[in-house]
Amino acid sequence: MTGLNRINVFSRFPRAGKAKTRLIPSIGAEAAAQLQRDMSGRTFLCARVAALQHDADLVVHYNGGSEADMQHWLGRSTRYEAVTGADLGESMLASFRLASTEGCQRTLTIGSDCPSMSPDILSDAFAALEENDIVLGPASDGGYVLIGMKAPHPELFDGPTWGKSTVLAQTREIAAGLGLRVHELAQQDDVDEEADLENWYALRAPQDKLDLKQISVIIPTRNEADRIEQRITALSSLAHEVIVVDGCSDDDTAAIAHAAGAHVICAAGSRAQLLNAGAWAAKGDVLLFLHADTDIPSTFPDDIADVLSKQRTSAGAFRFAIADSAPKYRLLTSVTNLRARLLQLPYGDQGLFLTRAQFHGLGGFADMPIMEDYELVLRLRRNGRVALAKTVASTSARRWRTLGLLRTMAINQRMLWNFHKGTPPAQLTSLYGRDEGIETF
Repeated sequence: MTGLNRINVFSRFPRAGKAKTRLIPSIGAEAAAQLQRDMSGRTFLCARVAALQHDADLVVHYNGGSEADMQHWLGRSTRYEAVTGADLGESMLASFRLASTEGCQRTLTIGSDCPSMSPDILSDAFAALEENDIVLGPASDGGYVLIGMKAPHPELFDGPTWGKSTVLAQTREIAAGLGLRVHELAQQDDVDEEADLENWYALRAPQDKLDLKQISVIIPTRNEADRIEQRITALSSLAHEVIVVDGCSDDDTAAIAHAAGAHVICAAGSRAQLLNAGAWAAKGDVLLFLHADTDIPSTFPDDIADVLSKQRTSAGAFRFAIADSAPKYRLLTSVTNLRARLLQLPYGDQGLFLTRAQFHGLGGFADMPIMEDYELVLRLRRNGRVALAKTVASTSARRWRTLGLLRTMAINQRMLWNFHKGTPPAQLTSLYGRDEGIETF
Protein backbone atom coordinates (compact mmCIF):
# COMPACT_ATOMS: atom_id res chain seq x y z
CA MET A 1 0.00 0.00 0.00
CA THR A 2 1.41 3.36 -1.02
CA GLY A 3 1.62 6.13 1.57
CA LEU A 4 1.66 9.89 1.22
CA ASN A 5 5.39 9.94 1.99
CA ARG A 6 8.11 7.90 0.31
CA ILE A 7 11.81 7.29 0.80
CA ASN A 8 13.80 6.07 -2.20
CA VAL A 9 17.18 4.49 -1.46
CA PHE A 10 19.60 4.00 -4.35
CA SER A 11 22.10 1.19 -3.87
CA ARG A 12 24.31 -1.22 -5.75
CA PHE A 13 24.47 -4.90 -4.90
CA PRO A 14 27.86 -5.44 -3.16
CA ARG A 15 29.57 -7.75 -5.64
CA ALA A 16 33.38 -7.76 -5.57
CA GLY A 17 34.84 -5.91 -8.53
CA LYS A 18 31.56 -4.13 -9.28
CA ALA A 19 31.02 -2.04 -6.13
CA LYS A 20 32.90 1.08 -5.01
CA THR A 21 35.23 0.64 -7.97
CA ARG A 22 37.10 3.89 -7.36
CA LEU A 23 38.29 2.45 -4.04
CA ILE A 24 39.46 -0.91 -5.41
CA PRO A 25 43.04 0.27 -6.21
CA SER A 26 43.56 1.34 -2.59
CA ILE A 27 41.63 -1.25 -0.54
CA GLY A 28 40.97 -4.15 -2.93
CA ALA A 29 37.83 -5.52 -4.55
CA GLU A 30 36.61 -7.60 -1.59
CA ALA A 31 37.03 -4.77 0.91
CA ALA A 32 35.33 -2.34 -1.45
CA ALA A 33 32.35 -4.69 -1.80
CA GLN A 34 32.20 -5.11 1.99
CA LEU A 35 32.23 -1.35 2.39
CA GLN A 36 29.34 -1.09 -0.07
CA ARG A 37 27.44 -3.71 1.90
CA ASP A 38 28.05 -2.07 5.27
CA MET A 39 27.26 1.47 4.18
CA SER A 40 24.18 0.51 2.18
CA GLY A 41 22.84 -1.68 4.97
CA ARG A 42 23.25 1.11 7.49
CA THR A 43 21.52 3.58 5.17
CA PHE A 44 18.69 1.13 4.68
CA LEU A 45 18.22 0.68 8.43
CA CYS A 46 18.20 4.48 8.78
CA ALA A 47 15.50 4.72 6.10
CA ARG A 48 13.44 1.97 7.76
CA VAL A 49 13.44 3.88 11.04
CA ALA A 50 12.53 7.16 9.34
CA ALA A 51 9.77 5.45 7.37
CA LEU A 52 8.22 4.31 10.66
CA GLN A 53 8.41 7.82 12.07
CA HIS A 54 6.76 9.43 9.06
CA ASP A 55 4.35 6.71 7.95
CA ALA A 56 6.31 6.49 4.71
CA ASP A 57 6.78 3.61 2.33
CA LEU A 58 10.26 2.59 1.30
CA VAL A 59 11.55 1.58 -2.12
CA VAL A 60 15.08 0.35 -2.83
CA HIS A 61 16.29 1.12 -6.35
CA TYR A 62 19.15 -1.23 -7.16
CA ASN A 63 21.60 -2.25 -9.83
CA GLY A 64 24.45 -4.75 -10.03
CA GLY A 65 22.34 -7.72 -8.95
CA SER A 66 18.92 -9.33 -9.12
CA GLU A 67 15.87 -8.86 -6.94
CA ALA A 68 16.64 -12.25 -5.38
CA ASP A 69 20.15 -11.01 -4.52
CA MET A 70 18.67 -7.98 -2.79
CA GLN A 71 16.15 -10.08 -0.88
CA HIS A 72 18.87 -12.43 0.36
CA TRP A 73 20.86 -9.43 1.55
CA LEU A 74 18.30 -6.98 2.95
CA GLY A 75 15.15 -9.06 3.40
CA ARG A 76 12.25 -10.18 1.31
CA SER A 77 9.46 -7.92 2.58
CA THR A 78 10.82 -4.75 0.96
CA ARG A 79 9.92 -3.35 -2.43
CA TYR A 80 12.81 -3.46 -4.88
CA GLU A 81 12.92 -1.71 -8.24
CA ALA A 82 15.71 -2.22 -10.77
CA VAL A 83 17.37 1.05 -11.71
CA THR A 84 16.41 2.42 -15.11
CA GLY A 85 17.86 5.30 -17.06
CA ALA A 86 21.02 6.06 -18.97
CA ASP A 87 22.58 7.99 -16.08
CA LEU A 88 21.96 8.88 -12.44
CA GLY A 89 19.76 11.83 -13.37
CA GLU A 90 17.39 9.75 -15.48
CA SER A 91 17.28 7.07 -12.80
CA MET A 92 16.38 9.51 -10.02
CA LEU A 93 13.78 11.22 -12.19
CA ALA A 94 12.18 7.82 -12.86
CA SER A 95 11.98 7.17 -9.10
CA PHE A 96 10.21 10.49 -8.50
CA ARG A 97 7.82 9.90 -11.37
CA LEU A 98 6.96 6.48 -9.98
CA ALA A 99 6.24 7.94 -6.56
CA SER A 100 4.10 10.70 -8.04
CA THR A 101 2.13 8.24 -10.18
CA GLU A 102 1.44 6.21 -7.05
CA GLY A 103 0.08 9.18 -5.13
CA CYS A 104 3.03 10.16 -2.95
CA GLN A 105 2.96 13.82 -1.95
CA ARG A 106 6.46 14.11 -0.46
CA THR A 107 9.34 12.00 -1.75
CA LEU A 108 12.95 11.83 -0.63
CA THR A 109 15.72 10.14 -2.58
CA ILE A 110 19.05 9.28 -0.96
CA GLY A 111 22.14 7.35 -1.93
CA SER A 112 23.96 4.85 0.24
CA ASP A 113 27.39 6.45 0.65
CA CYS A 114 26.75 9.10 3.32
CA PRO A 115 27.95 7.78 6.73
CA SER A 116 26.20 10.54 8.66
CA MET A 117 22.75 9.99 7.14
CA SER A 118 20.21 9.68 9.95
CA PRO A 119 16.47 9.59 10.60
CA ASP A 120 16.77 13.14 11.96
CA ILE A 121 18.12 14.38 8.61
CA LEU A 122 15.25 12.66 6.81
CA SER A 123 12.79 14.17 9.28
CA ASP A 124 14.19 17.63 8.62
CA ALA A 125 13.82 17.02 4.90
CA PHE A 126 10.18 15.96 5.18
CA ALA A 127 9.46 19.00 7.36
CA ALA A 128 11.15 21.33 4.85
CA LEU A 129 8.89 20.06 2.08
CA GLU A 130 5.87 21.40 3.92
CA GLU A 131 6.74 24.93 2.75
CA ASN A 132 9.23 24.36 -0.06
CA ASP A 133 9.21 22.72 -3.47
CA ILE A 134 12.67 21.19 -3.24
CA VAL A 135 14.96 20.14 -0.40
CA LEU A 136 18.65 19.44 -0.97
CA GLY A 137 21.24 17.81 1.26
CA PRO A 138 24.56 19.27 0.09
CA ALA A 139 27.64 17.05 -0.01
CA SER A 140 31.13 18.36 0.73
CA ASP A 141 32.32 17.25 -2.71
CA GLY A 142 29.94 19.58 -4.56
CA GLY A 143 27.13 17.10 -5.12
CA TYR A 144 24.23 16.22 -2.86
CA VAL A 145 23.39 13.26 -0.63
CA LEU A 146 19.63 13.88 -0.60
CA ILE A 147 17.02 15.45 -2.83
CA GLY A 148 13.35 15.74 -2.00
CA MET A 149 10.38 17.17 -3.85
CA LYS A 150 6.60 17.20 -3.96
CA ALA A 151 6.34 16.66 -7.72
CA PRO A 152 8.85 15.65 -10.42
CA HIS A 153 10.82 18.47 -12.07
CA PRO A 154 12.66 16.90 -15.05
CA GLU A 155 14.81 19.99 -15.61
CA LEU A 156 16.64 19.34 -12.32
CA PHE A 157 17.93 16.06 -13.70
CA ASP A 158 18.59 17.04 -17.32
CA GLY A 159 21.10 19.85 -16.71
CA PRO A 160 23.73 18.75 -14.13
CA THR A 161 26.91 16.98 -15.19
CA TRP A 162 26.70 13.88 -13.02
CA GLY A 163 29.78 12.77 -11.15
CA LYS A 164 31.28 16.27 -11.15
CA SER A 165 31.73 18.78 -8.31
CA THR A 166 29.33 21.18 -10.03
CA VAL A 167 26.14 19.11 -9.52
CA LEU A 168 24.85 21.04 -6.50
CA ALA A 169 25.58 24.47 -8.00
CA GLN A 170 23.93 23.50 -11.30
CA THR A 171 20.88 22.16 -9.49
CA ARG A 172 20.55 25.40 -7.51
CA GLU A 173 20.76 27.43 -10.70
CA ILE A 174 18.14 25.36 -12.52
CA ALA A 175 15.77 25.48 -9.54
CA ALA A 176 16.14 29.26 -9.32
CA GLY A 177 15.38 29.59 -13.02
CA LEU A 178 12.19 27.57 -12.52
CA GLY A 179 11.12 29.76 -9.62
CA LEU A 180 11.15 26.81 -7.19
CA ARG A 181 11.43 27.32 -3.45
CA VAL A 182 14.54 25.43 -2.30
CA HIS A 183 15.61 24.56 1.24
CA GLU A 184 19.12 23.29 1.91
CA LEU A 185 20.01 21.06 4.86
CA ALA A 186 23.38 21.02 6.61
CA GLN A 187 26.30 19.80 4.52
CA GLN A 188 27.31 16.14 4.86
CA ASP A 189 30.31 14.09 3.80
CA ASP A 190 30.10 11.05 1.54
CA VAL A 191 32.52 8.26 0.67
CA ASP A 192 33.70 8.01 -2.93
CA GLU A 193 37.49 8.33 -2.86
CA GLU A 194 40.25 6.95 -0.63
CA ALA A 195 40.50 10.25 1.23
CA ASP A 196 36.83 9.95 2.19
CA LEU A 197 37.32 6.69 4.09
CA GLU A 198 38.09 8.53 7.32
CA ASN A 199 34.45 9.66 7.33
CA TRP A 200 33.41 6.01 7.61
CA TYR A 201 36.13 4.91 10.02
CA ALA A 202 35.18 7.74 12.38
CA LEU A 203 31.73 6.21 12.64
CA ARG A 204 32.62 2.54 12.99
CA ALA A 205 35.37 0.81 14.92
CA PRO A 206 37.32 -1.95 13.13
CA GLN A 207 36.23 -5.53 13.87
CA ASP A 208 39.32 -6.25 15.95
CA LYS A 209 38.68 -3.20 18.16
CA LEU A 210 35.11 -4.14 19.15
CA ASP A 211 34.29 -4.60 22.82
CA LEU A 212 32.12 -7.73 22.77
CA LYS A 213 31.01 -7.11 26.36
CA GLN A 214 29.67 -3.65 25.54
CA ILE A 215 26.11 -4.81 25.05
CA SER A 216 22.97 -2.85 24.25
CA VAL A 217 19.93 -4.85 25.32
CA ILE A 218 16.85 -4.02 23.22
CA ILE A 219 13.45 -5.07 24.54
CA PRO A 220 10.22 -4.53 22.56
CA THR A 221 7.20 -4.21 24.81
CA ARG A 222 3.45 -3.99 24.77
CA ASN A 223 1.61 -4.09 28.08
CA GLU A 224 4.45 -5.54 30.14
CA ALA A 225 4.02 -3.40 33.27
CA ASP A 226 3.97 -6.44 35.53
CA ARG A 227 7.43 -7.67 34.54
CA ILE A 228 9.46 -4.90 32.89
CA GLU A 229 10.97 -3.38 36.05
CA GLN A 230 12.31 -6.76 37.17
CA ARG A 231 13.78 -7.37 33.71
CA ILE A 232 15.55 -4.01 33.57
CA THR A 233 16.89 -4.34 37.12
CA ALA A 234 18.42 -7.72 36.31
CA LEU A 235 20.15 -6.35 33.20
CA SER A 236 21.12 -2.75 33.83
CA SER A 237 24.19 -3.31 36.02
CA LEU A 238 25.72 -5.68 33.47
CA ALA A 239 24.72 -4.19 30.13
CA HIS A 240 26.08 -1.06 28.49
CA GLU A 241 22.47 0.12 28.22
CA VAL A 242 18.92 -1.20 28.24
CA ILE A 243 16.61 0.16 25.56
CA VAL A 244 12.88 -0.44 25.87
CA VAL A 245 10.91 0.22 22.69
CA ASP A 246 7.28 0.38 23.69
CA GLY A 247 4.59 -0.23 21.11
CA CYS A 248 1.81 1.97 22.49
CA SER A 249 1.06 0.02 25.65
CA ASP A 250 -2.29 0.52 27.36
CA ASP A 251 -0.65 0.21 30.78
CA ASP A 252 2.30 1.93 32.50
CA THR A 253 5.04 -0.08 30.80
CA ALA A 254 6.87 2.95 29.39
CA ALA A 255 6.72 4.96 32.63
CA ILE A 256 7.92 2.02 34.71
CA ALA A 257 10.75 1.28 32.28
CA HIS A 258 11.88 4.91 32.36
CA ALA A 259 11.80 5.00 36.16
CA ALA A 260 13.86 1.79 36.24
CA GLY A 261 16.62 3.48 34.23
CA ALA A 262 16.00 2.23 30.71
CA HIS A 263 16.22 4.38 27.61
CA VAL A 264 12.58 4.36 26.46
CA ILE A 265 11.41 4.86 22.88
CA CYS A 266 7.69 4.92 22.11
CA ALA A 267 6.48 4.08 18.62
CA ALA A 268 3.52 2.57 16.85
CA GLY A 269 4.53 -0.31 14.65
CA SER A 270 5.31 -4.00 14.34
CA ARG A 271 7.84 -5.71 16.58
CA ALA A 272 10.36 -5.62 13.72
CA GLN A 273 9.94 -1.86 13.38
CA LEU A 274 10.33 -1.33 17.11
CA LEU A 275 13.46 -3.47 17.22
CA ASN A 276 14.97 -1.49 14.34
CA ALA A 277 14.25 1.78 16.13
CA GLY A 278 15.94 0.46 19.26
CA ALA A 279 18.93 -0.81 17.31
CA TRP A 280 19.42 2.54 15.62
CA ALA A 281 19.51 4.27 19.00
CA ALA A 282 21.92 1.71 20.48
CA LYS A 283 25.52 2.66 21.25
CA GLY A 284 26.96 -0.72 22.27
CA ASP A 285 29.21 -2.75 19.99
CA VAL A 286 26.88 -5.73 20.48
CA LEU A 287 23.09 -5.83 20.22
CA LEU A 288 21.02 -8.29 22.26
CA PHE A 289 17.36 -8.53 21.24
CA LEU A 290 15.41 -9.83 24.20
CA HIS A 291 11.72 -10.51 24.80
CA ALA A 292 10.24 -8.99 27.93
CA ASP A 293 9.21 -12.43 29.21
CA THR A 294 12.64 -14.05 28.78
CA ASP A 295 15.23 -14.40 31.55
CA ILE A 296 18.92 -14.71 30.74
CA PRO A 297 21.78 -15.62 33.08
CA SER A 298 23.82 -12.97 34.89
CA THR A 299 26.85 -14.30 33.01
CA PHE A 300 25.43 -13.07 29.69
CA PRO A 301 28.25 -10.57 28.88
CA ASP A 302 30.84 -13.35 29.06
CA ASP A 303 28.53 -15.84 27.32
CA ILE A 304 27.94 -13.48 24.41
CA ALA A 305 31.60 -12.50 24.06
CA ASP A 306 32.59 -16.16 24.04
CA VAL A 307 30.25 -16.93 21.13
CA LEU A 308 30.95 -13.87 19.01
CA SER A 309 34.73 -14.09 19.42
CA LYS A 310 34.84 -17.34 17.46
CA GLN A 311 35.85 -17.08 13.81
CA ARG A 312 33.17 -17.26 11.11
CA THR A 313 30.39 -16.64 13.65
CA SER A 314 27.82 -14.08 12.53
CA ALA A 315 25.43 -14.20 15.51
CA GLY A 316 24.31 -16.25 18.46
CA ALA A 317 21.53 -17.06 20.88
CA PHE A 318 21.06 -18.79 24.22
CA ARG A 319 19.83 -22.30 24.69
CA PHE A 320 16.08 -22.58 25.08
CA ALA A 321 14.08 -23.39 28.18
CA ILE A 322 10.51 -22.80 29.35
CA ALA A 323 9.92 -21.31 32.78
CA ASP A 324 7.74 -24.23 33.81
CA SER A 325 8.98 -27.55 35.17
CA ALA A 326 6.00 -29.56 33.88
CA PRO A 327 7.20 -32.76 32.12
CA LYS A 328 5.19 -31.96 28.99
CA TYR A 329 7.58 -29.14 28.13
CA ARG A 330 10.71 -31.31 28.18
CA LEU A 331 10.22 -32.67 24.66
CA LEU A 332 9.61 -29.18 23.28
CA THR A 333 12.77 -27.91 24.95
CA SER A 334 14.86 -30.78 23.57
CA VAL A 335 13.50 -30.45 20.02
CA THR A 336 13.96 -26.67 20.02
CA ASN A 337 17.58 -26.86 21.14
CA LEU A 338 18.33 -29.63 18.66
CA ARG A 339 16.90 -27.56 15.80
CA ALA A 340 18.74 -24.43 16.94
CA ARG A 341 22.05 -26.29 17.17
CA LEU A 342 21.95 -28.46 14.05
CA LEU A 343 20.12 -26.09 11.70
CA GLN A 344 21.45 -22.85 13.24
CA LEU A 345 17.86 -21.61 13.59
CA PRO A 346 17.27 -20.10 17.01
CA TYR A 347 14.14 -18.01 17.54
CA GLY A 348 13.71 -14.60 19.12
CA ASP A 349 12.70 -16.01 22.50
CA GLN A 350 16.23 -17.38 22.83
CA GLY A 351 17.75 -13.88 22.92
CA LEU A 352 19.40 -13.18 19.55
CA PHE A 353 22.71 -11.30 19.68
CA LEU A 354 25.18 -9.99 17.08
CA THR A 355 27.50 -7.06 16.56
CA ARG A 356 25.94 -3.73 15.77
CA ALA A 357 28.05 -3.59 12.59
CA GLN A 358 26.70 -6.95 11.43
CA PHE A 359 23.12 -5.86 12.09
CA HIS A 360 23.59 -2.58 10.24
CA GLY A 361 25.18 -4.35 7.30
CA LEU A 362 22.00 -6.42 6.87
CA GLY A 363 19.77 -3.36 7.01
CA GLY A 364 18.11 -4.54 10.23
CA PHE A 365 14.98 -6.63 10.60
CA ALA A 366 12.77 -7.01 7.55
CA ASP A 367 9.60 -4.95 7.80
CA MET A 368 7.36 -7.90 8.63
CA PRO A 369 4.44 -8.11 11.08
CA ILE A 370 5.69 -11.48 12.32
CA MET A 371 8.60 -13.98 11.93
CA GLU A 372 11.12 -11.16 11.65
CA ASP A 373 13.49 -13.10 13.93
CA TYR A 374 13.39 -16.21 11.76
CA GLU A 375 13.88 -14.22 8.55
CA LEU A 376 16.89 -12.37 10.02
CA VAL A 377 18.53 -15.62 11.13
CA LEU A 378 18.17 -17.02 7.60
CA ARG A 379 20.11 -14.03 6.29
CA LEU A 380 22.67 -14.25 9.08
CA ARG A 381 23.42 -17.89 8.20
CA ARG A 382 24.69 -16.72 4.81
CA ASN A 383 27.35 -14.61 6.57
CA GLY A 384 28.60 -17.17 9.06
CA ARG A 385 27.61 -19.57 11.79
CA VAL A 386 24.69 -18.78 14.11
CA ALA A 387 25.92 -20.42 17.31
CA LEU A 388 24.41 -21.22 20.70
CA ALA A 389 25.81 -20.11 24.03
CA LYS A 390 26.40 -22.73 26.70
CA THR A 391 23.87 -21.07 28.98
CA VAL A 392 20.09 -20.95 28.92
CA ALA A 393 17.43 -18.30 28.29
CA SER A 394 14.23 -19.15 30.13
CA THR A 395 11.06 -17.85 28.51
CA SER A 396 7.56 -17.60 29.95
CA ALA A 397 5.14 -20.44 29.30
CA ARG A 398 2.22 -18.04 28.89
CA ARG A 399 1.65 -18.70 25.20
CA TRP A 400 1.78 -22.48 25.60
CA ARG A 401 -0.56 -22.27 28.59
CA THR A 402 -3.01 -20.10 26.67
CA LEU A 403 -3.23 -22.27 23.56
CA GLY A 404 -1.98 -25.60 24.76
CA LEU A 405 1.32 -27.27 23.93
CA LEU A 406 0.27 -29.37 20.94
CA ARG A 407 -1.77 -26.62 19.35
CA THR A 408 1.06 -24.12 19.73
CA MET A 409 3.55 -26.52 18.17
CA ALA A 410 1.15 -27.16 15.28
CA ILE A 411 0.70 -23.43 14.69
CA ASN A 412 4.46 -22.90 14.65
CA GLN A 413 5.00 -25.67 12.11
CA ARG A 414 2.21 -24.31 9.94
CA MET A 415 3.86 -20.89 10.11
CA LEU A 416 7.19 -22.27 8.92
CA TRP A 417 5.57 -24.19 6.09
CA ASN A 418 3.68 -21.13 4.87
CA PHE A 419 6.69 -18.83 5.26
CA HIS A 420 8.81 -21.00 2.98
CA LYS A 421 5.89 -21.38 0.60
CA GLY A 422 5.89 -17.60 0.17
CA THR A 423 2.68 -16.77 2.02
CA PRO A 424 2.36 -12.96 2.44
CA PRO A 425 3.34 -11.74 5.94
CA ALA A 426 -0.15 -10.36 6.68
CA GLN A 427 -1.60 -13.84 6.24
CA LEU A 428 1.09 -15.31 8.47
CA THR A 429 -0.10 -13.02 11.26
CA SER A 430 -3.57 -14.53 11.13
CA LEU A 431 -2.13 -18.04 11.09
CA TYR A 432 -0.17 -17.26 14.25
CA GLY A 433 -3.29 -16.32 16.14
CA ARG A 434 -3.32 -12.53 16.24
CA ASP A 435 -6.97 -12.75 15.24
CA GLU A 436 -7.58 -14.62 18.51
CA GLY A 437 -6.06 -11.88 20.60
CA ILE A 438 -2.66 -13.54 21.06
CA GLU A 439 0.14 -11.01 21.31
CA THR A 440 3.32 -11.54 19.29
CA PHE A 441 5.58 -9.45 21.54
